[in-house]
Amino acid sequence: MTSTDIADDPSAEKSSVPGRGGLVATLGLAAVAVTASALAGIGYQLSGGGTQPHDVLPADTIAYARIDLDPSAGQKVAAFRLVKKFPELAKSLGIEDPDQDLRRLIVDQAASGCGLDFADDIKPWIGERAGVAVVGTAPDVVFALQVDDETAARKTLKQLADCGDADNAGLAFSHGYAIVAETQAIADETVADADRSALADDSTFSRDMDDLGNQGVASFWVDGNAVANLASVRKELPQPLLSALPDSSTAAAALRAGSSSVELDVVSRGLPFATTEDTQIETLPASTVAAVALQGSEDQIRSQWTQFIDDMEADGVDSDQVGRFVDALGMKLPDDLVALLSPGLTLAVGERNIGTVAQIEDVSDIDAYDIGARVADPDAKDAADRLARLLRNLAGVSFDATTADGATLIANHPDALQTSGTRLSESQRYTDVILPDATNALLFADLGTVIDALLQEDPPPDVVADLEQARPLGTVGISTKRDGDITRAQVKLTFRG
Repeated sequence: MTSTDIADDPSAEKSSVPGRGGLVATLGLAAVAVTASALAGIGYQLSGGGTQPHDVLPADTIAYARIDLDPSAGQKVAAFRLVKKFPELAKSLGIEDPDQDLRRLIVDQAASGCGLDFADDIKPWIGERAGVAVVGTAPDVVFALQVDDETAARKTLKQLADCGDADNAGLAFSHGYAIVAETQAIADETVADADRSALADDSTFSRDMDDLGNQGVASFWVDGNAVANLASVRKELPQPLLSALPDSSTAAAALRAGSSSVELDVVSRGLPFATTEDTQIETLPASTVAAVALQGSEDQIRSQWTQFIDDMEADGVDSDQVGRFVDALGMKLPDDLVALLSPGLTLAVGERNIGTVAQIEDVSDIDAYDIGARVADPDAKDAADRLARLLRNLAGVSFDATTADGATLIANHPDALQTSGTRLSESQRYTDVILPDATNALLFADLGTVIDALLQEDPPPDVVADLEQARPLGTVGISTKRDGDITRAQVKLTFRG
């Protein structure tokens, strides 16, 4: 291991670029690369050999992200084909050839104004992997960048430090990686701590990454409890969320992509980000173009209602005024919220007339569309009746509540949510973006169908141009499922040919 103050080279010429932007942008290589790779759709699997960023970062890391910077030729071709579906995006990213080096695209933007040439100053030493970690309880942010030539890397990073006017930044080297931190003391301490016990040696981290499987083009890990207990974070989080965290809560995620889809896969233990009851999106009609599921436990709903009332009174609204407001709504609160949300409530929009949605001028115009909510409990009818009456009075829309298919339906048309025919779960549009055997589908949207319908309505030329750019979009879905003590979640977006 070697170390040096990153800005201690007097021979480096100072740039006129103000502030620390040049250095920070380049040290944020991993974050920039994650975004660029996601847009480019690079389908890359983590290679089995070689030192990874988590091998040179310490075990007291509480949040971590890793990116592969140089995918194989075959994967670059897949990426090129995907990004070329969006000509304006390809142009803005500067992607013109499947053989382009992703690292060059990133560095050219990150080191702009620093007088560096990628081919001469960076390519000879930059490796294929990078990572960023939040370390310790302070906490400190540390970057790990794989390097093939330590001497050349030190020279270039010093130039970047001067360019960014980052006089106190620190640099150390360990096992083929440059470790960059805000100060030299932090960089040296990071290397020493990792040599004693690396993140890769942490049993919780290793377990989570094993559960995650293929780590894709980028992967992430977070210790939820450690982050939540940071003083700066704890004061911002609502008490119900803090109380819901168990003694151990972690999550790992991987960005995986190919020539026709991009997905973010997550595994977690203890983090309360997924519901456990079936919200029944899959039971909606196959003509559904958008649906989102809402759910909360009875304790959460009642706690949040109490907090809402307390906040109103703190703002000077007395309890009598609050009572009159609730009475005017004609609902029994919070009991009706519990009845509607705790079993799982799904909001849905059907395909009927969806191409004319941009022509809505008044809220009553939504009667032209299939819109409704499905509550996964047939005994919620009384609460649903009160909600439907409130919607009719407020919006002048003909909402009614019924029971069917073992659920309570609130809709503006009798057949809007009923599944006498094909269900959404039988559609490939749905199965393409929802986990097999999902416990919960939390969101589904058929972007392609909506875009096509909008184009058929002869929109203005500028709108046509925007819709044509978006035309390759297919469907998007968010779903979760239980796997023993693990919750698996997936966000997936497909693209059309």
